[in-house]
Amino acid sequence: MTIKPSRLPSAVLFDWDNTLVDTTHDTLQALNAVCSAFNRKPMTLDEFYQKPSLTIRSFLASIVSPSDIGVAESVFFNHTTYSELKLMPQAHSLVTWLHRKKIPMAIVSNKGGNRLRKEIQHLNLSHVFYCAIGSGDTPEDKPSTTPLLHALAQNNMSASRDIWFVGDSVVDMMCAHYAGCLPVSVSQQADHYEHPKVKAGNCDSLLQLLTDFHNDDQ
Repeated sequence: MTIKPSRLPSAVLFDWDNTLVDTTHDTLQALNAVCSAFNRKPMTLDEFYQKPSLTIRSFLASIVSPSDIGVAESVFFNHTTYSELKLMPQAHSLVTWLHRKKIPMAIVSNKGGNRLRKEIQHLNLSHVFYCAIGSGDTPEDKPSTTPLLHALAQNNMSASRDIWFVGDSVVDMMCAHYAGCLPVSVSQQADHYEHPKVKAGNCDSLLQLLTDFHNDDQ
């Protein structure tokens, strides 16, 4: 079921990977370095896309044995660079518009918190988000509501349908729905979630949706 919101949100929280920033090739390169180190078959881009939205530790657990997780993480992070890190089309325009309208924004990701914040800093966006919550910052990751509610609490907000959570995966839609926020999809994968959601399609379309609301209020 598709929802058509009738007004601007009171706050917008975003997933990070493949919602605002394209980290696909950077992550796949690092994962295949792990596969090579442990004599596993390299993962193709299609295989990577078919994986659910997991933490890196969970992802690595599907490749190596539990006793090798620590070594695998070291290999992964040693082969992770920012060379291919780039914003999704119109993502910068989207967050800049929201920032200018003084609509609070935060990031809630299943990426490790420290790495997440380094990537945000690398892209010069730290000033835009009032907080960035990643894996390890709270006891549970998405689809648990814990990280989303924790992010809201950092700005003294409570969950409501006026707060939008934007993501590219079913995990993001589940998290938003369980928390009582408005799920906003920016990918076909997230569109598969059966509960009510806004189908924005991508950052460009979401920006258009927001500016249409703003223009209607003039």
